[in-house]
Amino acid sequence: AARALAALPFLDGDTGVFAQARGLLADFPDATEALADLERLVSVLAERGLDVHLDLGELRGYHYHTGCVFAAYLPGDSEPLAKGGRYDHIGEVFGRARPATGFSADLKKLASLAPVPRAGAVLARGALANAGFAARVAELRAQGERVVLALAGADNDPAELGCDRELVSAGDGWTLQSISS
Repeated sequence: AARALAALPFLDGDTGVFAQARGLLADFPDATEALADLERLVSVLAERGLDVHLDLGELRGYHYHTGCVFAAYLPGDSEPLAKGGRYDHIGEVFGRARPATGFSADLKKLASLAPVPRAGAVLARGALANAGFAARVAELRAQGERVVLALAGADNDPAELGCDRELVSAGDGWTLQSISS
């Protein structure tokens, strides 16, 4: 047991660490079962084209994780974009001990990855229940436009919302119209 525990911090890298770990942990059924679960998870991630680096000695400062922990990195970045893990019993004190997975993300880093929106935005006064309106909003957003949906009963001042155009009904469709200040 001592030899296996001492070796875990050095088992990191690609999927080749699984063979090493199976050899070290062969006498520990719970550990080999957890290792098999991790191999299945890594296989699913690989099928989805994700590059996975394994560190079987990873420990976190919080001790509520009950399964796999993870961190997601951008290429060339040493700080994680997101990190989290599996925790199954954290809700027990509230009477709901259900399986769960959670994560935290660096919102500033995520925001820096988003494309820079064009200046100004489109104010959209309509109901998403209207299929034509919803389709036009989706189309504008797909083109990189920032579309602000007006709130019913609110002031919706275009200048305050940073809007320089408005989506208006035009016959059978919706068109953009400049907002004069």
